Amino acid sequence: MVETSLTSMKKSNTVLLTTVFPLSVKFLDEFLNSLKLQTDKDFDLLVVNDGVANFKDLIKEYRQINIIEIVSEKSIVQNRKTGIEAVMKLNYEFLIFGDSDDYFEMNRVALSKKLLKKYDIVVNDLTLFDKKGIYCKSYYSKRIDDLFEINLEFIKNKNILGLSNTAVRTESIGDLDFCKNLVALDWYFFSKLLFKNKTAVYTNQTQTYYRQYQDNTVGLGDNSMNSIKKAIKVKKIHYQCMTIISDFFDKLLCEINYLEVNIENVDFEKDKTNQSNLLWWEIPNYKIKTKKKI
Repeated sequence: MVETSLTSMKKSNTVLLTTVFPLSVKFLDEFLNSLKLQTDKDFDLLVVNDGVANFKDLIKEYRQINIIEIVSEKSIVQNRKTGIEAVMKLNYEFLIFGDSDDYFEMNRVALSKKLLKKYDIVVNDLTLFDKKGIYCKSYYSKRIDDLFEINLEFIKNKNILGLSNTAVRTESIGDLDFCKNLVALDWYFFSKLLFKNKTAVYTNQTQTYYRQYQDNTVGLGDNSMNSIKKAIKVKKIHYQCMTIISDFFDKLLCEINYLEVNIENVDFEKDKTNQSNLLWWEIPNYKIKTKKKI
């Protein structure tokens, strides 16, 4: 049950949801400034606070933003679940996801709200940057056209829908029964929605500035063997969870199991078109040189 104090703090039908944690503290000013500069200021910011002391000082500093804080020092998955549950109990119409170590183009809230009037899910482009600055603008646009409609088939073996570049109509969410041991929570969450025939659209008309650094769960565009092996493990867990929902994923699970067993006998085509611009959990095209029995 949502506390009365939280209910009384709600001022909008749109909310941006984030989680803050000690490692993200040094990035919070950049994150909050990008929200303060949004062209559409009609939104609340719901923050799940996982261990950041004196966060209320930031709330006072950024009075222009209606910030609602929930304290939850649990697992990454549980913190996400806690935040989404609070959003749903507070009866927000539109939910925009944003990581607190990223920042956003000024029209992100406005464009997300506009497209959510037609679609259940909106996913926007990413611009990649690190401590040296921006090094890849409009990463997804190199492979995906603006207003491309996304379905489950498109993300069955890769993902573009993260929890810093998506927005969703809350009425579309349904249950929050997250599978255990998930790594790619976002992939699982949106795959379930698309399995239920929810509509989704990609736009390059706004950007999430996506920070790449050592503490990220995963980077983009890395086709090293270590990255490939990590993607295989993540995909295996993802497909195991999705087979509970639909046998559509049985074949994919078999294929990834086979690849894992034969990984030392694989030629990856890293020099082919799109193979240097991989999406989340995407593996370069490959050929198995010699077959081994599983």
